[in-house]
Amino acid sequence: MCPFAQRCLYVASIKQLKLDVRQVDLEQKPSWFIEENPEGYLPALIIRTGSAKVLIHESLVISQFLDSLPGTSLYPKGNCPIQNALNKAIIDIQISTNIEPLRRAIRMIYHTNSPNSRHLASFSRIVKTVNNMVPSGSYFSSQLFNTNQLTFIDLMAFPLIERIIAFKDLNLPYYDKLDLTNLSLYYASLSQILAISQHQMPLKRYINLRKRMQLKKYKGLQLPAATYDTEPTI
Repeated sequence: MCPFAQRCLYVASIKQLKLDVRQVDLEQKPSWFIEENPEGYLPALIIRTGSAKVLIHESLVISQFLDSLPGTSLYPKGNCPIQNALNKAIIDIQISTNIEPLRRAIRMIYHTNSPNSRHLASFSRIVKTVNNMVPSGSYFSSQLFNTNQLTFIDLMAFPLIERIIAFKDLNLPYYDKLDLTNLSLYYASLSQILAISQHQMPLKRYINLRKRMQLKKYKGLQLPAATYDTEPTI
């Protein structure tokens, strides 16, 4: 249910990495979780090499680490190290500049049911930018590199785009006159990729999670995820 955990799972799945995945109920954190991860970071990755143990967190950092492991790189490769470094920089700056702001857009939907003009303008600007980056539902690489292939930015963006799509039919003021054609096609296309679809959640779960937040009944993601198949009671 966490978009940032999904990022890491998508990368591991695309690269066919084997991880020991352990889900955590954030309302009732288990003792092993606190012992291994005292600060409570999520998502978090523990790497054990011999007697050493390293804990890393932040979805981008974990995902980049996983991509650095053997297997096909999710960053486009050029003909020389400089080109490879440049391709990575292009993707990373686009994630920082245009994808990460989607967090703010989603937060507004979750927490602000009566947005003011500033909220609406900010949401519209953020979503329009990303919608224009995937013309006709193409991958981000189509505009960045004039190719159409799955790259690292797609896996970082998709969980956030998925939530924008989840709320589009709720008649929220955020979506008034907002064109989501490209993002809807993009969502449908990537949902056909097995490495992604096996970690997806039904969109209604995100909708019911939002309802819990609106009713002030949210204290952290609960397990099992099927908890969010039903609407909260008032």
